[in-house]
Amino acid sequence: MSKIWENILKKFGQYSEVIADKSGVYLKKAVNKGDEITKIGKIQFEIEKLKREFLHKNARIGEYVINKKKENSSLDFSADEQLNKLTEDSIKVQLHLQNREEEKKKVKSHQSTSKEQEEESTDL
Repeated sequence: MSKIWENILKKFGQYSEVIADKSGVYLKKAVNKGDEITKIGKIQFEIEKLKREFLHKNARIGEYVINKKKENSSLDFSADEQLNKLTEDSIKVQLHLQNREEEKKKVKSHQSTSKEQEEESTDL
């Protein structure tokens, strides 16, 4: 009877080591995934904010053009500093928006490559 008990305890000890090792790996994966999701969420929040700002700036350009059209019957804006400033502001927001979207793609691609590497390391 004691031999059976010793074998059971030995097997239980082996399984507990495997479980401890695997749980550590999965816990690390969960923490990393949470960090990545947080980072992507922050970037996405900023992207949505920039989209709204871009639309607002373009609406201001449209309102400015409409008001100038009402005041003057011509639409010559070649020397209009106000329109140039509004346009430059809109372009800056658009460029910043594109940069943030590229950053989000990089984070996602880094996430998928690191996921593949983790799966390879756990398979070994």
